[in-house]
Amino acid sequence: MKKAQAMLDALMGPSRNSSLSSKNTSEDWRDRKVCKTFLVAVCPYDKTMLGGRKSIEVCPKIHNEALREAFKAHADGAPDSRFRRDCEDKAMRDLLEAIAARDVFAREQLSHKNAQLNIRPTGRNKEIGKMKRQVCEIKEKADLIDDTESIAAASLKEQLLKEYATGMEEYEAFVKEEERKAEADAPRAKACKVCGTAYVEDDDYNLHVGWTRHTTYLQIEEHLEILRKKKESRDTKTDGAGGDNAKNEKPEIKGRSKSRDKDKAKEADKEKDKVKDADKRTGGADNDDAKNGTPGKKRSRSREKDRARDKDRNGDGRGKESDRRRRDRSRSRGARRRSRSRSRSRRRDGGRRR
Repeated sequence: MKKAQAMLDALMGPSRNSSLSSKNTSEDWRDRKVCKTFLVAVCPYDKTMLGGRKSIEVCPKIHNEALREAFKAHADGAPDSRFRRDCEDKAMRDLLEAIAARDVFAREQLSHKNAQLNIRPTGRNKEIGKMKRQVCEIKEKADLIDDTESIAAASLKEQLLKEYATGMEEYEAFVKEEERKAEADAPRAKACKVCGTAYVEDDDYNLHVGWTRHTTYLQIEEHLEILRKKKESRDTKTDGAGGDNAKNEKPEIKGRSKSRDKDKAKEADKEKDKVKDADKRTGGADNDDAKNGTPGKKRSRSREKDRARDKDRNGDGRGKESDRRRRDRSRSRGARRRSRSRSRSRRRDGGRRR
């Protein structure tokens, strides 16, 4: 049931059951069920593209050609439409995601293909195995000889062991050389720059060019380039508009700064006038004192000196009183000690008389 409903939505649109009057004014492309990437580009996850291939899920939304044509004819499909910009941003994200999946697929294809090509041919394997068996037979013969029986047996065993050592060296060198030749002669796989499919020869490349994967990625790269250019042009326009606004705002800022500077200069002039008035007042008082024969500056200095002297006197008086108190305390302590010593001496004398 759901599959049939999805097929009807894809063929007739989400508002297929609405009335004719509402159909004429409806905007089906704004419905959540409609693929916004399909409206402005190609949906890479559509079942006619990559959906359902190589464990890629199919896009469950509606991909309707008639709906896309209606969207382009509407104001929402205009180049400067906000809705179209949102659709283009989503399409760029989906297309870039598909490109990233292609790169992962290319690496996997190369590793798998090269692993298949690195399998050594059976003819070389037989030669290497035969050479190793011959060397091992020499070692077995040497192990069977008892070198304690005679000098001839000991010399024969020693000779066989030397042959075994040289044979093993030749065997290892032969194996390394064969591996180097096989690696140099073996064909290397390449990955298609468009779809990531691995191939070895030109025939394989020409064969895969007609596959759906390759044609889909051609469309993806084409639409992605168009969307990038549109985005760059929009960004340059917004940057230019921002620069014009900044230019228009600069004269206003300059005018404000000039007015602020003028206000500050006026405030500074007022402060200077206040200082001058205060100086004039103090200067007039000093002149009056000078006329009366009592200069103001000298009076102030003499008053300060008198205050300092009074402070010094008070401080000296306090110091003398504290010294007197200390002396009295020391005298009273000395009298107490004397009286105690006298009483002790009397007690002692009284005890002797008895």
